[in-house]
Amino acid sequence: MNGWNKKLLLGMLTLIMTLLAGMTVIGHAADTANNAVTFDVQPMLNEKQQLSKDAYYWDFKIQPKRTYSLAMRVNNRSNHEIKVKNQFLQSYTNAKGVIDYGAANLNDDTSLKVKLADIITVPDEETTIPANKSRIVRAQLKTPTKLNKGIILGSWQVKIADQHLKTKGATLTSEYAYNVGIKLTSNRDPLPKLRLADVQLKKRSGIKTVIGNIQNYHASILGKGTVTAYVSKAGQTKKLAVADLKSSSMAPNSNFDLPLKWRTNRGIILPGTYTLYVKYRTTDEKFAKPHVWSLKQDFVVGATDAVNVTSPTTWGWLIGIVLLVLLLIALIIFWVIKRRQNKH
Repeated sequence: MNGWNKKLLLGMLTLIMTLLAGMTVIGHAADTANNAVTFDVQPMLNEKQQLSKDAYYWDFKIQPKRTYSLAMRVNNRSNHEIKVKNQFLQSYTNAKGVIDYGAANLNDDTSLKVKLADIITVPDEETTIPANKSRIVRAQLKTPTKLNKGIILGSWQVKIADQHLKTKGATLTSEYAYNVGIKLTSNRDPLPKLRLADVQLKKRSGIKTVIGNIQNYHASILGKGTVTAYVSKAGQTKKLAVADLKSSSMAPNSNFDLPLKWRTNRGIILPGTYTLYVKYRTTDEKFAKPHVWSLKQDFVVGATDAVNVTSPTTWGWLIGIVLLVLLLIALIIFWVIKRRQNKH
């Protein structure tokens, strides 16, 4: 084998080995000491204001154009100074179809008129607390001139301001926070109202999925819910995609996406008009008896969306195919080189 042939074969083998090595994912988990950051919070509740005397969160009635005070005691249980950040989060309905108090919602519902963060402020967003000391953080709630009837729901979140804890030779991220609920009631609590706000066909993880957006467009909490849904060809009864939630709750003025994966006709979605049917059943005490919303909406699948979803493309398959092709090329080159050598 001459020098050029050796270099070519070596280069191909090196490329294949490099790709193989690149497929190996090396991961590690870092853990901080349990006492790295230790603090707790105590909401300072005004019992005269509280609608629910047993609640460990703020639960009171509000009037238009009024000012209310809220206070939170933050206790630093550690032997070093900490800095905490205060923010007010709007509750929303998350992707699992339940109320979420602990994360910032990036997409507010179109029916939401008053956000918690717009009416509650703190003098300083961050508070420094010395080792083994406590600080009282005070917030001010100013209601607008006009208030719609219903509930404003959210939480007061207290978390370490610098979530990146410095350790020797590394920076560790620690999500350590407390969320205390805030429930503000204006006038009376109306009954929840649901509707299908939108239906779309999307690709999720390489699989075509029908997304039904369920919206609670009233300022009312909805609890103790279950959801069943299916898709059929318009005018037909055969279920082409199904979904169900055994437990669901919805925040006031919120929505969530209910996914239904296509599962029929070998995964082929044929062009045409389809119908999404949703039943949301609740045993919430707001209703005298179990209440059911029967929702439906037609949607059209165009020719470009009529694709096979049974064999979703994944990176694993792509990498495997690429490696097989490269291996085949290397074998062909090796065979050509050997054949030339035999001729000589």
